[in-house]
Amino acid sequence: MFAFPLLVLALGAPTPSSPLAGCLAVAIGDTGWQYECGAVHLAVVNDRPDHSPVGSRAFLTGMADGVGDPSPHRETRALGGQPVQVERSAGKHLVIFAAIVDGPQGMRYLACRQADGERWCDAVLERLVAVGWLSGAVPGAIRQAPAALGVRGRPVTVPAGCQGEVLPNGGRVLCNGSEFALWVTAADEAAADTLMTRFAQLANSPAAPGSPAASRQVPCRIAGAPSTCTQLVREMGGGPVEVVWGKSSQNGSPLVVSCVANGRRLGDSPCALVFADP
Repeated sequence: MFAFPLLVLALGAPTPSSPLAGCLAVAIGDTGWQYECGAVHLAVVNDRPDHSPVGSRAFLTGMADGVGDPSPHRETRALGGQPVQVERSAGKHLVIFAAIVDGPQGMRYLACRQADGERWCDAVLERLVAVGWLSGAVPGAIRQAPAALGVRGRPVTVPAGCQGEVLPNGGRVLCNGSEFALWVTAADEAAADTLMTRFAQLANSPAAPGSPAASRQVPCRIAGAPSTCTQLVREMGGGPVEVVWGKSSQNGSPLVVSCVANGRRLGDSPCALVFADP
């Protein structure tokens, strides 16, 4: 009657199954992984060897906009034995958690999506915060080629030295740790207007670096469709930084886009991927 306990002692206690076992692991450049675990469950870990507040804001905004939540809830959680501030964004049936762990090697970006009422992301975030810096896919996940990055069916070619990421309802391209383009397909016009308001609040936030000039309306093209965009310039110590955002309701669901470019040079920044002069 002692055979089973002796066998457990000999082999060790059973190893708990990873919450990402069986998920499809898609590489994010050479710095991270996106885990697709069915139609609802999604997780992201991305190690960036920089400490960019612009990149951080773009990441958190993009994840919140994935469910159209204008006011994410912030809470502090114990992850990997350390306190980490987590943003919780809620949609109609989905919840997205996003966190940034600032360490000596750079910033680790974490995100997880689950159905409302589930606790799947608790185990996922705990698992991802503990993996090694710039490590490969977690054991048990199945590697898959990355999905194509695109806007309104148009392929997006990521410039050299930049990083592209496919988001749940859009995408993002980050360059130089400070310039980015972000686009989100909104569920409806009301959701699009909420996102536009949020982009305006971020651009005009007193917490944003530099001194903002007055914003102005300018004609533009979003993914090839004519529109009107809002432009704002913030004067920085190293020169001006231009912020542009807008929406287009042509050719399908509303598309909301935002970008940041250094030195008033939209044409050779990530902004050119989603914006164009009329």
